[in-house]
Order: sequence, then structure tokens, then C-alpha cells
Amino acid sequence: MSFIFTLILTLHLTTVPFLSHFQHNNTLSFTKQYAKGYVYHDENENLFMDNNEIGIPDVYVSNGVEIVKTDKDGRYKIPY
Repeated sequence: MSFIFTLILTLHLTTVPFLSHFQHNNTLSFTKQYAKGYVYHDENENLFMDNNEIGIPDVYVSNGVEIVKTDKDGRYKIPY
């Protein structure tokens, strides 16, 4: 029995006008960016998470620096 796991990665980028990054003390601040997605068993191997395919909980996902674990539905959110 073999399993194929597909990791779906969704990048969430927020664009803000440059001047809005400056605080009143003239320092530059940045909003933390995240990658989020699902780890699931792709039963029909179509590379898409279908309604009948369930997420896999407790899988470790890393960005090369930090490690997070998927929730009970296979979802994760990690800084990049």
C-alpha cells in the first residue's frame, strides 16, 4: 500500500503603500508574511484537494528555519 501526499502552499501577500510602513518615530516596520496550506491524502492523485479528501493532522511543516505542525484538519500557517 502506498500513499502520495500533496502539500498545497498558498502564499498570502499584503501590499501596503510604502509610507504607511513608517511609524511616528521614523522607523521602518514590516508586517510578517505567512505561507499557509493543507497537508492531505490525495486519493485520486489529481494534485487538488477535493471535498472527499481529508487533511492529515500532526504533520510537521518547515520553512527551513521554523517548524509548525498541522492542525486537526491538516491546515498550517508558517512565516516566510
